[in-house]
Amino acid sequence: MFSPIVIAQVFVNGVGLSAIYILVALGFTLLFGIMRVVNFAHGAFAMLGGYALFYVYGVYKLPYLIAAP
Repeated sequence: MFSPIVIAQVFVNGVGLSAIYILVALGFTLLFGIMRVVNFAHGAFAMLGGYALFYVYGVYKLPYLIAAP
């Protein structure tokens, strides 16, 4: 039915998406725990980082591992 390559790719995609969700949730928790203020712009900053990665990776044709940091 599914090849091992497809299953491995789905697993890697799931781990990557989970890592992003964990980082955003940790940021929310850290800011709310220390400052007792909800930062509604936290998601906007995550999207800004995603768009910056897309721009650097797409326009300047840098390798992904160099563009990500």
